[in-house]
Amino acid sequence: MGTVKVEVVCRKRDPCLQEVERRIREWSASQSLPAANPARMEVERQTTLDSAVEKAREVVSADPWSSVLIVPLGFDDAELDPCDELDEDARIEVMCFRRAFDALPPSASLLEHPHNIAQDSTLVNTLEKSILRLHFRQQGIVIREIRDRELDQYFRLRYEIYRPLGYIPPELDAADACWELHWSDRWSLPLGVFTRSGELVGCARLVSEYGLLNNYSDVIERMVGEKRDPVLGRCWRLPPQPTYPFDLLTPFDGFQRFYRNLVRQQVCKAEVSRVMRLPQWRGQRLGEVIVDSLVSEAARRQIHLLFLACREEHQGFYACSGFTTIPGMRCDRFGTFPVPAVAMQRWLADPPADW
Repeated sequence: MGTVKVEVVCRKRDPCLQEVERRIREWSASQSLPAANPARMEVERQTTLDSAVEKAREVVSADPWSSVLIVPLGFDDAELDPCDELDEDARIEVMCFRRAFDALPPSASLLEHPHNIAQDSTLVNTLEKSILRLHFRQQGIVIREIRDRELDQYFRLRYEIYRPLGYIPPELDAADACWELHWSDRWSLPLGVFTRSGELVGCARLVSEYGLLNNYSDVIERMVGEKRDPVLGRCWRLPPQPTYPFDLLTPFDGFQRFYRNLVRQQVCKAEVSRVMRLPQWRGQRLGEVIVDSLVSEAARRQIHLLFLACREEHQGFYACSGFTTIPGMRCDRFGTFPVPAVAMQRWLADPPADW
């Protein structure tokens, strides 16, 4: 059984910092990791940052299934610089605390990321995000861009998950190929979620209108031809009239106006879509990690704004990754389902001054 050890390093005898440490201990006593992970959580105090780092290295060296979250309290950025060099197979995480700091929302991204920074109001959420990241790294989960040879597996996974849910319209059900494909995949960046053994268990994509993200179109074109499935060919065929590639957002009355404003303001933008994982991973918050990873990939590509459409009941899920509802953009259907839906957004850069 592995361990997720939380090491608190409190530099000063500051009542405010001691209160933060107390809250961390209360949180750890009342929380548990996702059910599929048998690891236990421990919190202990270290006297110095050096001793915390040394102890963390001892823990991960002695047990390949253990991870450490170091929480320094009362240290400035220069003093924490050496922590940037911690690697240990990504099993040591550092979570900073600032009383007043305009920090980015905490993230459980498995891609490139800075240290999570907590404030009083985000302490628990930041702890959970950091532990989530360590949990999935313990499990050997990797999130990365889909490779050409994995496209068949990727579209089959989408079909396997979407078809039982009824998300594929009958006229677009490519049952012979067992693919869920949309013509907007020409302009999409697909990410895959892989286990240690290489199994694809989840995915998501970023969709751009003008092909800024995609290197797969020619490969998909060839594969569609090889499948010889007429329905698949219909899914891949471009519509006769120019339209937006965001299939779930076009029914929203305010979307055209919203999108025109983005174009006029020259905002670099993309849609988050096809976020999914196999049913056996339900309840482990893997979907949240997928969205956080997609957000960090979008930030790396200097995308300024992400938007999406979802069922109204799922807006809390995307809110966990920093998305907020777009005022006035609600709809009475989601795809083929007559259920309330909302549009959401997350800015990754400062919005235009007159936005």
